[in-house]
Amino acid sequence: MAGGALSVSEPICLGMQRVYDREPKSFLPSRPVRRGTVAKALLVLIPAVAIVAGMGYFAIQLATEKPEQEDSLELSGAELERNLERTRVAVQAYFDEGNFEAADTILSSALRQLPNNQDLLKLNAELRMWQNRPEEAYLEMQKAYKVGPDHPELRYAAANYANEAGLTEDAIAEARKAIVMSERPDTRFYRFLGAMQFKAGRVADARGTLLIVLQQNDAQPQVYGMLAEMDLAEGATEKGVEFARRARELDPDQFAYRVTEARLLRRLGRLEDALAVLTGIDEYTRLTNAAVLRDVILTLQALGQHDRAADFAERAAEASGTSAEIVMMTADAMDAAGRLEAAVEYAQRARMLGHPNGEARVEHLRIKLAASSS
Repeated sequence: MAGGALSVSEPICLGMQRVYDREPKSFLPSRPVRRGTVAKALLVLIPAVAIVAGMGYFAIQLATEKPEQEDSLELSGAELERNLERTRVAVQAYFDEGNFEAADTILSSALRQLPNNQDLLKLNAELRMWQNRPEEAYLEMQKAYKVGPDHPELRYAAANYANEAGLTEDAIAEARKAIVMSERPDTRFYRFLGAMQFKAGRVADARGTLLIVLQQNDAQPQVYGMLAEMDLAEGATEKGVEFARRARELDPDQFAYRVTEARLLRRLGRLEDALAVLTGIDEYTRLTNAAVLRDVILTLQALGQHDRAADFAERAAEASGTSAEIVMMTADAMDAAGRLEAAVEYAQRARMLGHPNGEARVEHLRIKLAASSS
């Protein structure tokens, strides 16, 4: 499918929406730092930055731009240790302002003096995530727990960073470690481990992990949703439908569970039930979310209602505006309904919007239209 769209069989819980838990990005102090103008921020930053930059001129310079001479930022490790909290406040303020370069300057200088300070290493991991450098974030978090003290939450954070970096096996290993280290493992650890096992294709292992979660607490919509996805991955059974229905009962606002249930029902041949479940999703989402729209169209077509599918797709093309994917989906629905002239028009529009298969699709539909007219 073009444009990164989900196929009919792609897990919606791990694709369209991540419904398993993920560690919040922030490891910063819980003390709030009010967002505001740079001028207001300076009231916090100048004394805090002075801890790293040295009192006076370089403190003000660091609060506005990265100094040319980083050596001027060096202080003794003991002084940095004493003032670590104020350093964290400075980094927090720069995070709030989106000034990651300044935050990087502070942390780089501080880490040169205190390379084994766990708080600084955690902050540095956080910064790398904000900079969209998850592999580096994972490496920094590994350093953090290796210098000690190690902790299950650090391992859980490392697992999340590894996942963001595409290192699924590392994520599994870190999540397992978090569980082993815990006297009473948090259900988040099991949920995450199950999600990663599922992502790695270890469906049986993932199912076993998630059932442990339900033994601890059965009010877990994410867990039921993933169990439903596993059933879908292996075919479809009524048990999978039960899992999906239970998930949406627990979290009715999460439309991903409805899509999973509809897919299971469609595979079981229960087309009217599948359409009813999809209709329970608000109309705006059905019209503007490509994955949901595709399932609506496929279900209507499976029912033999090609004109209704084309009409609904046309409404979606108008509602979505500039979505090349949805416009091309409309061209396909028009083609299936035998409306070839409209199909060509929508394919041309999708091509103009940059659809990667636009040119080929337009040519194919033009040939098909010409053949039908001869």
